[in-house]
Parts: sequence; C-alpha cells; structure tokens
Amino acid sequence: GEQSSLVISTGGGFMLDPVNAEIVGKTGRVFCLVATPEEILNRISEDSGADRPLLQSENPGKRIVELLQERQEGYAQFSQLTTSHKTPLQIVEQLIQLLREPA
Repeated sequence: GEQSSLVISTGGGFMLDPVNAEIVGKTGRVFCLVATPEEILNRISEDSGADRPLLQSENPGKRIVELLQERQEGYAQFSQLTTSHKTPLQIVEQLIQLLREPA
C-alpha cells in the first residue's frame, strides 16, 4: 500500500537520475544536504565502517571535489541545505522550519 509522512534519505547520486527525481519530486519535497569538501572528508574519515567505492582513491579529498563539481548542475535543481559546522539537531530543526513553509 501507499505510505505517507516518510523521510527518505538517498545516496548522493540517486537524485541525479531524472526518473528518480521525477518520482520522488511528484509526491514529496526534496532537499539537498550540502557540505564543504573538507567537512565531507572529515565525516567519512570518522565513519570507518562505511563502504564508499567512489572514494577509493589515493586522494579522497580531491575525488570529493571532483564529484561535487560533476554533480553541481544536478544538485542545483533542489533546495539546498548547508550542513557544514552544524549538529544533527540543528540540521533537523532547519529542515522542520523549511517543511513548515509553503512548498
């Protein structure tokens, strides 16, 4: 059956597929959580259990910058929410504020 009031967290490339973006965008609001390359590198460095095949390189920091540049146009179609230097609680509070605003 159909579900409602869900939060769906996707990987970084999921919404770059136009079909995925259209399906999710029809029934919900999409927010792109963004961070600086340095912040992303710090986060993945602290998350040693995660499998990140796109960052398997000698210089993951450089690879992060490349991926962000490649995805910049695709990400630009969504509302941007900067997460750098914010706690998870601050990010949630900001998302709640955005959701209370008219779409």
